[in-house]
Amino acid sequence: MVRDINHLTSRPPTSPQTKNTGPNSEGSGNRPTETAPATGSKLELSPQANSLKAAELQTQTLPDVDMDRVASIKKTLESGEYRIDSQQVADKMLAFDELFSR
Repeated sequence: MVRDINHLTSRPPTSPQTKNTGPNSEGSGNRPTETAPATGSKLELSPQANSLKAAELQTQTLPDVDMDRVASIKKTLESGEYRIDSQQVADKMLAFDELFSR
């Protein structure tokens, strides 16, 4: 059985369903119900969940902002030496767009 850890799938979590046996119940209790896993059951993660968990662990060790890089860019901007290669920007935008057109 595969369980969602840290909400790694796009499906919302499900809650256990209760059986309604009153006179106005729909389906007369024909809906499936979830039960708690048996003691000693084994949890298996999908390969996608394992991959996402590994990526999450790698990114946790990185700083949110590379302050050395920020300082370097700021210095270049202030000195007027910062140049933008518009052809390179256009090429990268087109390459990025190709990723979504597949």
